[in-house]
Order: sequence, then structure tokens, then C-alpha cells
Amino acid sequence: MLQSDEDRSQVYVHRNTCQIIRTGGGFRLDLYQPGFPDENIRLGKSVYELNIWIGNHRRLMALPQELAVFMADGG
Repeated sequence: MLQSDEDRSQVYVHRNTCQIIRTGGGFRLDLYQPGFPDENIRLGKSVYELNIWIGNHRRLMALPQELAVFMADGG
């Protein structure tokens, strides 16, 4: 909770919530969603989008072209 004398524009967390990292054989998705256990996070995909469900909320994330092609080829 913010105190009345705190700067409300202050950033308290300096971390990306979602990163796609190229690995030796493919790609890895790192999701940082504090407060949600792994079993509450589901993933799905279409050719060009990644579907992320966290609890009852869904987020569509456009995939970079290289990753979309990789996934379309069965990567």
C-alpha cells in the first residue's frame, strides 16, 4: 500500500513479465506472474499468436515472425 508521501509514479518492479528467449534447439517462454501458481496459467497457440490464460483472464500475444514460422513447422 502506498503511503501518502510516496511518489505514485515510482516503479517498484524492474522485470519483464514476459520474455521469449532463443535456446539451442528452439525457444523458451519465461512468464513472471507473481501471485499466480503455475497450475493457474495455461498456454495455447495459433500460427501467429500465443494465448495466455491466467485464471479467468486471457491475453493474446503476437508472436515474432521467426517464432511463428518455427511453431508452424512443428518446432
